Amino acid sequence: MSWLALFFLGTFTGLLAGIFGLGGGFLLVPLLSALGIPVAEAAGTSLIAVWFSAIAGSSLNWLKDKFDGGKSFQIAFLGIPAAQLGVVVSNLFPDRLLKLIFAVLLLGMIYLMNLRQQLSEQETDIKLAPSPPTPGATGRKFYWWRYASIGAVSGFMSGLFGIGGGLIMVPLQLGFLAETLESAVANSLGAMVAIAASGLIGHAWRSEVLWIPGLCLGAGSIFGAPLGSYILPRLPNGLVTTAFRLLLLILSIYMVRASWASGWV
Repeated sequence: MSWLALFFLGTFTGLLAGIFGLGGGFLLVPLLSALGIPVAEAAGTSLIAVWFSAIAGSSLNWLKDKFDGGKSFQIAFLGIPAAQLGVVVSNLFPDRLLKLIFAVLLLGMIYLMNLRQQLSEQETDIKLAPSPPTPGATGRKFYWWRYASIGAVSGFMSGLFGIGGGLIMVPLQLGFLAETLESAVANSLGAMVAIAASGLIGHAWRSEVLWIPGLCLGAGSIFGAPLGSYILPRLPNGLVTTAFRLLLLILSIYMVRASWASGWV
């Protein structure tokens, strides 16, 4: 594909990612796989766009005074080495098995999306109630390790599959750390700047990054993601969630089919 075509592809994936409130890795990996690129190499290339998106989003949060560096660091603390572990694991399995696991992950994302929606609705109910409870200071060390554990899970998935991990980190923060949705999204973006960089370095060390295509995709995602975020409030919430579930299902079916075609039978 030409550089311009890759730029527009990055813009399109960034647009969808902005509408659905996620990084573009869950879209880029199947698309790159469809072009004949192995999953490990697609993951490394995808992380360029994920890193660009995380930097852009965190910069906006910082300008809006919504960036919490302490919590982002706690998430990234174990997420950074976990991303390296994910890179190593991605080289231990055949490509057809990675495609199948990625398909299962996409189906799991549908569940996590439903969980995120339920927790967001509970958060709204709590805000309407008088004197909402807040986490106390007595469990500071305990909560620190909760943040770190969430980062470890997300970092591993990021290094393994080149995804941003927001759909993993956000629901876990809402459910286990009593974070607000806005804070959880900001924490995830901040952590992903370091986690995506770690995974990218790991894949680059193994020569599993297509730099020029990745930079074109990343540049396009920077333009597409804000446009998607602008369009999102103007779309019916039911339409967005239904379209997202359908998209994940289609991508999952495609990855199963690609795995099957790679030699399972």
